Amino acid sequence: PVTWNSTLRATVITIIVAGLSTSCASDRLHRDGLTAVSEGRYVEGIAALEQAAKENPDNVAYLMDLKARRESSVQALIAAADSARTGGHPEDAEKLYQTVLQIDSGNERARRGIERIADDRRHAVQVDQAQTLFDRGELDQADATLRSVLAEDPGFTSALALETKIDATRGPVSPVPKLTPRDNSPVTLQFRDASTKMVFEVLSRQTGINFVFDKDV
Repeated sequence: PVTWNSTLRATVITIIVAGLSTSCASDRLHRDGLTAVSEGRYVEGIAALEQAAKENPDNVAYLMDLKARRESSVQALIAAADSARTGGHPEDAEKLYQTVLQIDSGNERARRGIERIADDRRHAVQVDQAQTLFDRGELDQADATLRSVLAEDPGFTSALALETKIDATRGPVSPVPKLTPRDNSPVTLQFRDASTKMVFEVLSRQTGINFVFDKDV
């Protein structure tokens, strides 16, 4: 038989009470975390779930809930950020991507999203420059600027819209090239007993157009 003195009994009771208090606090953190995530307060909720799991590393339910809620939170935030970016709200999108990184610091989709927002801003400046060139009637320069944008982002909406305006302003383009002398002065060519190749060589010198001959010409 074990004789319990008052000191030992008090110590055991203190340990039990402390353990129950810790368990109750962890349960409360866990419940609050689940509630916060369900209400869209992702950072707050994940932080609470992490703390609960940290205090109870052997609690499998806590660990599974933390993993599941983190994944669902990241997916929801990424979807909202992508939608904001494509909808023309880069500031909102950037905040959402940053929130993802608070929950998952190594998330590559969020990092790429932030990089794309930076590209969008740079492309918007280029489109503004192209618009200025278009307004001055410098269509070729405007088109070249837009092509550099579309080469990086073929779906950039404002660049596509301005490209359509440039094409409409130019009108239909003839598929047949027009032979124009280098200095726009009239040219008269006379040939006698000349080969076809010689004729085209003269045309090439006068117009600057290179001709490629088939081996049978």
